[in-house]
Amino acid sequence: MTQDQPGGTTSQLAAILRSRIITGDLAPGAPVRDSAVAAELGVSRNTAREALSLLRHEGLLDHRNHQGFVVRTLTTADVRDIYAARIALEVRAVQDAAYAPDDALDELRRAVETTETAERAARWEDYASSSLEFHSALVRLLGSPLLDQFFDTILGRLRLAFHAAGDTSSFQRPWGPRDRAIWEHLADGDRAGAERLLRGYLHDSELTVLDMVRRQTTHR
Repeated sequence: MTQDQPGGTTSQLAAILRSRIITGDLAPGAPVRDSAVAAELGVSRNTAREALSLLRHEGLLDHRNHQGFVVRTLTTADVRDIYAARIALEVRAVQDAAYAPDDALDELRRAVETTETAERAARWEDYASSSLEFHSALVRLLGSPLLDQFFDTILGRLRLAFHAAGDTSSFQRPWGPRDRAIWEHLADGDRAGAERLLRGYLHDSELTVLDMVRRQTTHR
């Protein structure tokens, strides 16, 4: 994880904590105490509490009596909601990719290569993070900072679901090659082909995550 910067505004603090959820550093059920956050990152407890309340509003944290804030554990309804948003944003990004600047397409290539490097080193948490970065880069093709910020929240929620996977490598391994195939079609200007692959990817991913979350709920 990159070194977090101390201090900052409520939104900057929320971004740091959101990043920790996206990268898997904060797992579902983990307590996130305002006093600890304030001490670690050099902010007031009030600022820390406001940031945690913001993440609760985004659906990344829950607040429990006598426990305070904890990282949220997803339900199957949450998963369905996540994928409805992913389909709307990612498919639109692929459809409009002709308007994206070349450097935005280069971000997709770099994310694919980072995923493949992580696979060779068997760093599966890094593999998951770079695969999510690929899909974040897809949405950035739309050129909307507002949608980018919203999608960060979506990816934070999705990363919470990944913790339901018993075998991280078996769960993560299939998705990297499919990311590459989508990027290669986009690089060749075959947006229809990329859209077909992406829709298949999201359909299969949703079913896989739903099954994982359902099993986790059953065995809890």
